Amino acid sequence: MKTQNENRAQGDSIEQREAELLLIAALGERLGVQLSKHRFNLPEGGWLEIDGMCQVPPLLCEAWAHHGKPKSAQMN
Repeated sequence: MKTQNENRAQGDSIEQREAELLLIAALGERLGVQLSKHRFNLPEGGWLEIDGMCQVPPLLCEAWAHHGKPKSAQMN
């Protein structure tokens, strides 16, 4: 049986996720909107998760709190 840490992707940490929440909250405050995480179900059966979304005005944002150079997949 895998532990919770073994189920996480390499490079994923609680500290990074907490920092990303703070980034989204600060951006929402600066823009004067409430941003919240949203999951879109795709017609092909997959899904896409957005870190911050607001419907009015329409805004989508992604937070990325990592150290070091991004890997090629992260840059794309």
